[in-house]
Amino acid sequence: ISEPGNSNEFTQYDLSTLEAFQGVIGRAEKESSNVDMGEPEYEVPIEDKWGRYQTIVFWVGEKEQKSTLAVKGDSSTIYSVSEEDTILLHELIVYLFED
Repeated sequence: ISEPGNSNEFTQYDLSTLEAFQGVIGRAEKESSNVDMGEPEYEVPIEDKWGRYQTIVFWVGEKEQKSTLAVKGDSSTIYSVSEEDTILLHELIVYLFED
């Protein structure tokens, strides 16, 4: 997990963290969009169930707001993350990078 442009990375994954990310990504709702979201806040490299490596990029909303994710390099599709899963993203990502 990393912040684009920041050399700090978090690479210690335990099974519960990986399962939590899998849940957030799996529950995200697909939306067609050609909106320029700007630079993502966080990047998470993953290997999908077909063995392909991809990078999921996140724009994490404030608590009680939705967040957005996308596959890096695909500007035509974004995924909406629920308010509940935004809270989980804060626990998984945002707090890791707070000073």
